[in-house]
Amino acid sequence: MDKRFDVIIIGSGAGGGTIARHLAPSGKNLLILERGDWLKRETENWDAAAVFEHNRYVSPDTWYDRHGTAFQPQVHYFVGGATKLFGAALYRLRREDFGELQHHDGISPAWPLSYEEMEPYYAMAEQMYHVHGQRGRDPTEPPASGPYPCEPMSNEPRIQQLFDDLTAAGYHPFPAPCAVMLDERNMAYSACIRCQTRLSLLGAGKVRRRDRGRASGPRVSQRDAATQCEGAPIADQRGWHGGHRGRGRSRRPARELPR
Repeated sequence: MDKRFDVIIIGSGAGGGTIARHLAPSGKNLLILERGDWLKRETENWDAAAVFEHNRYVSPDTWYDRHGTAFQPQVHYFVGGATKLFGAALYRLRREDFGELQHHDGISPAWPLSYEEMEPYYAMAEQMYHVHGQRGRDPTEPPASGPYPCEPMSNEPRIQQLFDDLTAAGYHPFPAPCAVMLDERNMAYSACIRCQTRLSLLGAGKVRRRDRGRASGPRVSQRDAATQCEGAPIADQRGWHGGHRGRGRSRRPARELPR
């Protein structure tokens, strides 16, 4: 049968899933193409060594740089894209990231649009993905049109101690903006249960684009949602701001926080 589609979306990850979710009510015929299969639910999903040391879920692809040198790209191909294994931290790009920037290895050209043009869409995405955070605590954050939709996640005791120690030392730690379906005021009905598997991939709670963003409607399944069980991460002087992809600026160092 000659099936025609109004929109074809390549990839079911952060970008593709969000686009599909946004276009679903339009009545258009959508097709999502995904090279990966469903991520199998198994005991190793919760095994940090299997996931991070033995790369159980990393694609066996071999890529080559411009000199022909082979390297392993550390990518994952599953329904849900890389968000199947992402850290749930959703930082906005900074205003200056949209302009031309000089790096140690060259110039990153300016985007054809500004942060101000993107800001309303950041706000929409934060609502869609239940982002927990607190405006005004991160001194590097760009201006925003409103607060985060969810209050910051509470810290586990040892993380709270670290938070307090950094504050006492003159630093300014802040809660990372996390996309977690956690309702600490009503835990009986919370998707995230803050389980003891601190590095779990498949707990119940991390908002992934396959479930929260796919065209069939918002849903987070116990089967393959993940959770930030260690408490709200803290970005410090040496830390990495997670969650950025594209334009060669992913995993950029966090700017130094003022004392």
